[in-house]
Amino acid sequence: MKQAIWCLGNIAADLPSCRDILFDHGVVTPLLSQFRADMKIPVLRTAMWALSNICFGKLPAEVQVGFCYRCLSSELSHIIFFEERVY
Repeated sequence: MKQAIWCLGNIAADLPSCRDILFDHGVVTPLLSQFRADMKIPVLRTAMWALSNICFGKLPAEVQVGFCYRCLSSELSHIIFFEERVY
């Protein structure tokens, strides 16, 4: 899964036209569905990087942050705010 997410992030980062194709074909929703509370931190970082590349320039920042926060807050809040992990 990490490699597929990484691939999407690279495609989105390559050219604005590639990013637009991914975004316009609805890749954000399936990508967000991959976020889970048991997600490993390296995969989480890759997924967040890919998501930022896909959404870059497509939505106002406040919309991007609000949308992502609503989608991710319940699943990942304990990883982001409550768990300490040593990697």
